[in-house]
Amino acid sequence: MTQTNRILYIPFYYENHFDLTLNRLITNENSAEYRVFTVDKRFVTNDLNLILSVCRRILSDKQTDIQLIISDSQIGQMIVAKLAEEYQRIRNRGMKFLNIFKCMNRYLLTEVFGRDECIPTLMVDMTNDAEENKKAIEIFFADMKFDIFVKSTYAFDEQSSSFRFQNWQTFDDMFDTYVKLYQEQYYDSLLPLFRIYIPKNRYSSIMKPNYLIQPFFDLITYPHWRLVIANACIYNHEIIMWPLVDGYCGWPFLTDRPLAILPILVCPSRQLSNEQENSVYNHFRKHLNHLINNYNLRFGWIECSYFVSCTNEIRLISLKPTCSAYLTNGFDAIAQYGNPIHALIDLSNHQRPRTPILNGKTVYIYRLWMKTKQKYFFNDLIDTKLVKRIKSQSNHCIRLRFHENDILNEYERLICIEIGFIQVSGDYHEIGLANLVELRLNLLKKPEIFPFVHHSLLSTHGDQFDPITCLPSNELLNQFEKA
Repeated sequence: MTQTNRILYIPFYYENHFDLTLNRLITNENSAEYRVFTVDKRFVTNDLNLILSVCRRILSDKQTDIQLIISDSQIGQMIVAKLAEEYQRIRNRGMKFLNIFKCMNRYLLTEVFGRDECIPTLMVDMTNDAEENKKAIEIFFADMKFDIFVKSTYAFDEQSSSFRFQNWQTFDDMFDTYVKLYQEQYYDSLLPLFRIYIPKNRYSSIMKPNYLIQPFFDLITYPHWRLVIANACIYNHEIIMWPLVDGYCGWPFLTDRPLAILPILVCPSRQLSNEQENSVYNHFRKHLNHLINNYNLRFGWIECSYFVSCTNEIRLISLKPTCSAYLTNGFDAIAQYGNPIHALIDLSNHQRPRTPILNGKTVYIYRLWMKTKQKYFFNDLIDTKLVKRIKSQSNHCIRLRFHENDILNEYERLICIEIGFIQVSGDYHEIGLANLVELRLNLLKKPEIFPFVHHSLLSTHGDQFDPITCLPSNELLNQFEKA
């Protein structure tokens, strides 16, 4: 008997077109039928209140009988939480709206879990005098021997929203570009929603535009902080763990003391010791239990990012109440029952998702981050014929956010934007990395505008690897010979 799954997909999409999203959401199961509803493109706007209103209209229509609400966007997840509070039949509802808000706000996250669990964080009010803010930053970092990260208070899903700086000249050069992004997100999308649903007397600080300052925890220098991504599905308070993922890799690969960062995710993680892996799972479980016991987390999906040092210190970076789109195919490839979409559908049908079983495969994922000031047509950047051929290969995967004739960066301002991701498998690390570099080179028509660097470093450190060949620079090779 065929089971019908009715899904409401909330903008903003990871893909910029609903048909691309639909292709990713609908999985190949003979026993399941999917009906996916979404907001008409005419009503997709930065105004979250309008999107919320249109979604209510869809959910109130008895003929739709929606069971499951999905959003890839972190901001969209607040809409999911609000709707789930209002429509009790939604079973993947996760935490309440205010609790989701507190966890997604990168500053309030330190209050949820405690400052000792998280990265040291300073919140800076953009309405204050700029020189006063600089003094506050200098005081905050007076005793720290780190470079500094400027971050948005809330995540941008497909656009780089942070930059690293080592001196005030770099800060001044980059800040104007990024502060405009922060202000646009805050005034256009968030503030109208906050004014209605967030108690101003409890969270007065979020009624002002702000940004965050954090130390840059570096993989290259002692104590060699590694980025690890942890995921879990929550079913009736039970925690079902998914495999850990390396958020980026060191170069040379698998070395204890890397000289550079490779912008490659490895699923499942291959760079942690058994002791580190167990420690991450223990921290993650502790944080999930805290949410279950204190923040009404009963059903849903949680993704956390952590820094892990070679001295086994662990710091929480961020929390995301949904699975990242660029990990869905990876989990599906490396584990039986690993597909997060299947797990969310099981939740909506009141069924316990099965625990993933690793099958021995490893996948390597590269997010296609583009840095440019110019305007481009999408088909001038991507070999679309190759994309069509790759669809028939099970060991390669290409997911793009745009169609052939889409215009990117129409207003010609400096942007760092993700246009999709590629994924390959490999029995050995060398084969996996070689397959990934080869696919990247064949796919990109203009690889020079896709720096081979992790997106958090795009603004300051894009010259360690050649953007065309991905080979290390002479400086890196000299360091390697001296090491």
